[in-house]
Amino acid sequence: MNPLTIHHLCLNNEVQTIKLRISRRWDCVQTISRMRYGIAFVGIDYQIFKSYAHLFRNMIIEGNVYQITNFIVPNPQILDVSTRTSYFMFSHENTIIHQVSDPSGIYPRHFFDFTGENNLDDENIWETHLTDVIGVIKSIVRTTYLLMSSGNSVGRKDIKVMTLRKLAMSLWEILYITLDIPMHIATRPRLVVIFSGMRVRNYYVGISLTSTSASRAYVNLDIPETS
Repeated sequence: MNPLTIHHLCLNNEVQTIKLRISRRWDCVQTISRMRYGIAFVGIDYQIFKSYAHLFRNMIIEGNVYQITNFIVPNPQILDVSTRTSYFMFSHENTIIHQVSDPSGIYPRHFFDFTGENNLDDENIWETHLTDVIGVIKSIVRTTYLLMSSGNSVGRKDIKVMTLRKLAMSLWEILYITLDIPMHIATRPRLVVIFSGMRVRNYYVGISLTSTSASRAYVNLDIPETS
């Protein structure tokens, strides 16, 4: 079967095949309990549920190109969609994923959507979607720790980031340990950081962003937006 392009995917249960480069892959994890409930990746946005996640977790590697056959293209009602797209792919036990030898250079390595910052006050968008922002870290506001019933604690850092505006962000420990935030604040010239997969919160004091299991931080990534 010849692979389809993204725009030729059909909303039906027919067997379809597509080739995608995996731009970003993550475990879907509850922020505080750290319980895994699936995996997801962006080729566009692709979700694998918990019952089948173990079949695919170790075979999907960021940057590689894969051919995917026998999946469902639905019109889903789900939360925390990592990027605003019309195309979703859901796997099942008969989905086939295998790596192909196509030159990876013909596929973009990264995908971000920075247009969301123009609409951060639109609650209709952010009830279901996550956003990407790009900016520089300005300061640490506070570090807090939440004590879980298991006796373990989970850290969170509240920071200020200058993007098109000055944004408040809350980074959970799984994300902030990947960044040397004091170094970012002290370094000149400033390091440009991309925060992807961030949840938008609209409180009475203003807009803030919170990290999720899908969130990633990229420092001085070699893309046009950081030059």
